[in-house]
Amino acid sequence: YPIEITIKGGLGVSAVITNTGTADLTNVDWSIELDGKLIFVGKTKSDTIASLAAGASVTVKDFVVGFGKTGIAVEAGGTSVTGSGTVLLFFVIGVS
Repeated sequence: YPIEITIKGGLGVSAVITNTGTADLTNVDWSIELDGKLIFVGKTKSDTIASLAAGASVTVKDFVVGFGKTGIAVEAGGTSVTGSGTVLLFFVIGVS
């Protein structure tokens, strides 16, 4: 799939999934995984985007509770990106 993914922090972790192609996509599976040792809630979340029009974006979110550094892996429609950040209770900061 022609998909671009941008990981963001804030209240939880989110990912902006953009259809960079010229055709509408349907049933795009996505997942967010955090590998930090002290992630108590929200280590993994996955779902399916029913429809993503050409050029459109959708934001998916994962509510998290935890502490410390974590790796963040996001996959959507066969495209995957990784990043890292620091979890402070409900917030994910310093995402890069």
